[in-house]
This record gives sequence, structure tokens and C-alpha cells, in this order.
Amino acid sequence: MTQIYLQWHNPTNEADKGQMLLSLPCTIGRAQDNDVVLPEANSGVSRHHAQLFSDWRGLGIADLHSSNGTLVNGRFIHQTTLTPNDHIQIGRYLLHLQTTIRCADDDCRRLISSHALTCPWCGHFQADAITRIG
Repeated sequence: MTQIYLQWHNPTNEADKGQMLLSLPCTIGRAQDNDVVLPEANSGVSRHHAQLFSDWRGLGIADLHSSNGTLVNGRFIHQTTLTPNDHIQIGRYLLHLQTTIRCADDDCRRLISSHALTCPWCGHFQADAITRIG
């Protein structure tokens, strides 16, 4: 199961921000039945705007036929594979995500960024962590 750590914020309303640890696939939109709810009215977010998913190519995002579209690195997409540091925009919201893994230390096993070289909690070196988790 792929998990991601997602952060979002609305630059026009600095109080409108959040972060979550999510399992994929997950949906993003204004409606309450989404995994990530971006609720600000008139923000350009559709009720069911986009879906984050994982497949054989890696982490991806698909626009769910939203009214205003989904942008990745400033370009409108229907569906695309994401790479580290991609800039995602849904309506006014800017999203940043990173994949997570479990620490390879059997005593720690906390979720950390898949790009981390060492665990921030126990200091364990993570070079082989991806091959050791299941």
C-alpha cells in the first residue's frame, strides 16, 4: 500500500491550509465525501476534482473532469505521472506531496519521507528501507 504525505495551502487565505497522511488512491475536492476536502467556496475546486493514485509507473494524478482543471507545473493535465518537487494546483490551492516509507529499524518503524537518508527519530540509515518494507 502506497502512502503519501500531502500538504496544501490557499495563498489567498493563509489560514486555509492542512496536511494529512493518506493511502492511495484518494480523491480531492470540495465535497465532504473526498479524502481531502478543500472547502473554500468560489476557490475553483470542483466537488470531485482530482484523484491521486499509484500504478506501475509510480505516483500519479488524474483530473476528474473538473470545471477549472488540474495543473501540474503550470500545465493542465488529464492524467500524469508525478515526479519529486512537482507543483500541483487545484483551483487556488497549491499542493505538495511526498511518498512515505517505514523506518527500516525494527524498533522504530515510524513513517518517514521516502527521500530521507536517515530517520529523524532514531537516526537509522535508510538506504535499504524500500526493499525491506512490506
